[in-house]
Amino acid sequence: LPVLAPLENADVVGLYLALDIHNVILKHLDRSEAPAAILRDKVKKGELGMKSGKGFYDWTPATATAVRKRMLDHLRAVLKP
Repeated sequence: LPVLAPLENADVVGLYLALDIHNVILKHLDRSEAPAAILRDKVKKGELGMKSGKGFYDWTPATATAVRKRMLDHLRAVLKP
């Protein structure tokens, strides 16, 4: 999360995975009965995040590459001895 915003992170890992996680652990962390409708609707429409080209963000090959580069640059900086 130091590099990605929460919705950007969900798009990168995949909204289908985010929905599965919410289905399993949300009831233990929040009073919500179910995941947010917007998340369920996006997965139902096939808007799965970076891998499908659309999620909370619209993803082009260039924007996906830029996000991956930001993450790698951050990891390299943090892991630098």
